[in-house]
Amino acid sequence: MVLALLAEALITVKFGRNGSGGRAIGSLGQANELGGQWIAPYQSEVRGLLGELGIELFHSYREDYKDGEQLRDFLYVKDCVKVVAWLLANPGVNGLFNLGTGKARSFKDLATATFTAVGKAPAITFIDMPEELRSKYQYLTEAKMDRLRAAGYAAPFTTLEEGVKAYV
Repeated sequence: MVLALLAEALITVKFGRNGSGGRAIGSLGQANELGGQWIAPYQSEVRGLLGELGIELFHSYREDYKDGEQLRDFLYVKDCVKVVAWLLANPGVNGLFNLGTGKARSFKDLATATFTAVGKAPAITFIDMPEELRSKYQYLTEAKMDRLRAAGYAAPFTTLEEGVKAYV
């Protein structure tokens, strides 16, 4: 089983006697197509463009969040795979579990970590959020990890900076 995560994805993984399955759903309910957005470490031309073009993040439309400070519980895909492997190795554990690090971080943190990992100075531009998203946009998503921890999963999760550095 291979799982991939987007910044705004909720992963639903179901286990049963005859197997498991998963699905990535965006924070606004849309299914995510997982493919071209990933950059492999050997794609040096694409990595170079990061420094030239920078990253665009949404302006905030709430006074309690600065631009780029909208929060998500970013999860390194290898951590997701470790949890799934642990669940498969522990068939007596069952239930619905949230999966994340339990610590929300900002999109600005993610962008900064990405620039740092490729040795570039951060070049972040803030753009307007589409009008149709403004009233629906979730400014904070963070997994509550108490049920998974209570079930016995004790391994630490990779930090945002460590995960980005390992990936890019």
